[in-house]
Amino acid sequence: MSGPCPRAVVRAAGLLGVLALVQACGGSSSQSTGPSAPSEIVLTLTRDGTAEIPVPCVGSTLTATRSGQPPQTFPLPRSGQLTVVISPGPLTLTARLPCGGRVFSGSTSVVIQAGQVVNATIRVSVAFTLSVTRTGSGTVESSPGGISCDPACTASFRVGTSVRLTARPALGFAFQGWGGPCSGQGDCTVTVNGDVAVSATFTPSAFTLQVRPAGTGRGTVTSVPPGINCEPTCAASYAPDTVVTLFPTAAARSAFAGWSGGPCSGRGPCVVRMTGNLAVTATFNRAFTLTVNKAGPGSGTVTSSPPGINCGPACISFSAEFEENSLVTLTATGANFGGWSGACSGTGACSVTMTGDLAVTATFN
Repeated sequence: MSGPCPRAVVRAAGLLGVLALVQACGGSSSQSTGPSAPSEIVLTLTRDGTAEIPVPCVGSTLTATRSGQPPQTFPLPRSGQLTVVISPGPLTLTARLPCGGRVFSGSTSVVIQAGQVVNATIRVSVAFTLSVTRTGSGTVESSPGGISCDPACTASFRVGTSVRLTARPALGFAFQGWGGPCSGQGDCTVTVNGDVAVSATFTPSAFTLQVRPAGTGRGTVTSVPPGINCEPTCAASYAPDTVVTLFPTAAARSAFAGWSGGPCSGRGPCVVRMTGNLAVTATFNRAFTLTVNKAGPGSGTVTSSPPGINCGPACISFSAEFEENSLVTLTATGANFGGWSGACSGTGACSVTMTGDLAVTATFN
């Protein structure tokens, strides 16, 4: 080590006493003189007016910090002295006293030079904990720094420190307010005279409704109030508790097969209340055309189940689209029904499976 390389002696006495920190090189003694003469720091610990601090407790430390070098930490004795090695030059001394469930701390800056006595004082005070509990998505930051929640939702501040907390909601959320010593939606300012617990509540400012198209066919889904027009707009945001109704419309050669997912089912309009993010699936399948023709001099009616065909007495031909692979039953009513031809035969009900375009003739005599 270049330059003076002193020893350090730490002595503690009294309430927080006077700590004498003496430095000297390896073989030197406190009586040596000249360039390597010992330097001495007389370090006095005082307390903040609100802090009741006993003599240094077990685990109390003194840390010497110098720019560009790792810190050196030494135990503070309750009595007697401690010999350590500290390089000369400017440094910061920090005392930390964990006593009675609290941590008391303070710092001071000194410059160590050979053969000089430096008087230094560290004023220590208790640190209390400020903690923030969040509900919902958002961040809370403090000034002075320490709280940056999430992840740092707890920090220690010296007694009497005034701390300002600022809430920032995440995208899609709104800040609803503080709990604990603060209220309202503005910044929260607390004075740390003890442990403080603050809560911050964030709630969604909007929920997302998403429609997922499915199936072998094509169609659109629209909403009231507006927002969904799928495709292409298959997602929209709505305020909490908004009631949204979704309407399916099948494209040509397609049929709406029904809803799935979320609170919707069946084939009618889908009504949802936005109490959270929701996703529903609208299935459109390919459709084929079923054509009913009437023949003969008589009069009658042909209807279908599921509904679609309704060819009355004056009707000559009627066409409707039905979902691929669906079963359609045709019923003929009239006094002189003579029978079916084409995709059906006989005089009973006509049932067909829609695997392609089909035509049926109903003859009334």
